[in-house]
Amino acid sequence: MEIVNAVKGVFDGHIYVTPKLTRFLIKRNQRRILDAKQQIRFELLTQTEIRILKLISHQKTTKEIAEELFVSRRTVDNHRYHICQKLEIKGINSLLKFAIEHKEELTFL
Repeated sequence: MEIVNAVKGVFDGHIYVTPKLTRFLIKRNQRRILDAKQQIRFELLTQTEIRILKLISHQKTTKEIAEELFVSRRTVDNHRYHICQKLEIKGINSLLKFAIEHKEELTFL
């Protein structure tokens, strides 16, 4: 029935968009708005915090990050804490999830 209504509507000069496409476009727009807000938050980070966040996005452990940057694990943990505060992220696992989700964006910072 939906196909018949779509064909009739298009024949009468109307535009037809499937509900599935409508949902997709709305979600994409919402993500863009969130990404724009998130970009502003990235500006709050220091270069070191951005570097650590990039390493986290590559699923590096605190130990691996510390060794790569020639700093202590505690220093990395402090940076992770500050990143979480600035980006309003709660929990270490949430930071990893965030970093992986924004990995592509981080490559441009």
